[in-house]
Amino acid sequence: MPNTRTLALLLAVCPATVAFPSASAYTSHLRLCMSSFSSSPSSTLTSSASTPIYAYLSVESTQTTARELLLSRTDQANQCAPFSVLAGSQGLGRGTNSRTWISPPDNLYLTVVVPSSKLLVPGAFPLSLVPLKVGTVVHSAITKVLPSAAAASVSLKWPNDVLVDGKKVAGVLIEMDRNCFLIGVGCNVGVAPTVAKEGRELGREAGRLLDYCCVEGDAGNGNGTGSGNAHGIKPEGVKAIIAELADTITSDIHVWAENCEGTGDQVVEDFSRHVEFNRRIQMRTENGEGGGRGRWVTPLNLERDGRLRVRVEGGGVEVLTSDYTI
Repeated sequence: MPNTRTLALLLAVCPATVAFPSASAYTSHLRLCMSSFSSSPSSTLTSSASTPIYAYLSVESTQTTARELLLSRTDQANQCAPFSVLAGSQGLGRGTNSRTWISPPDNLYLTVVVPSSKLLVPGAFPLSLVPLKVGTVVHSAITKVLPSAAAASVSLKWPNDVLVDGKKVAGVLIEMDRNCFLIGVGCNVGVAPTVAKEGRELGREAGRLLDYCCVEGDAGNGNGTGSGNAHGIKPEGVKAIIAELADTITSDIHVWAENCEGTGDQVVEDFSRHVEFNRRIQMRTENGEGGGRGRWVTPLNLERDGRLRVRVEGGGVEVLTSDYTI
């Protein structure tokens, strides 16, 4: 069975459709399908016994590609059969609130498609907690690829951004289409894009996992020349990390959705464990007015439904329902 690193290398070089069993310990049925953007998904990889990942060298966005794959399905019985889309780069990547997600090669761009029926269960925890749960899954996946010292500096910013040393390395975008949740995940592995410092696209400084991790056996010459780089990571090592993240995140989201494990209170507790409360942060203005920077607030705690309670500088206490902070 090819290991995760082999699958990652194939992502960069294989234009034809091929199927391999995944090396993941989480889902023995997970398959990785390497295809070109113009190819249609293979019907042999969409059975209820497996969760395919359709991988492309480049797409407009993984969310758009996931929608196209859903639209192309003619079998009503499998209309919302779960799958994922993985891309080497995106031409028009999207973030929350229609902001741009800069998407150069050597980073993770993934959309995990989950039937809404798995989460819209009477008596289950509120849907407002889904972003928090996904954020926790991504946080866990990232800590697994980092050395323990670096993993200790990984935190969550409400509602689902992942930070390392205060720099944003990953974010989540959740949309719905055809009775499915489209869970988009972007993670800076090899490249930290330059983020706007003002206006509507204002964002937190970006980081990359490459600055914090090293793949065993991939050490370069340490001076940034030759086959390695200053961090001792060869290009294939970066792709191995991307493949491991895609495999783990896909597996963990589907296992959780299938079993609906845990309670709403547990989701809030797990997320809260990794949030830096009582640390002053700045809010965005709605349409980028004033350079995009608004009031300063201090996160206090999470409500049971996932909303964030903050203390407003110079004012009282408010409860936030969406991604307003930088």
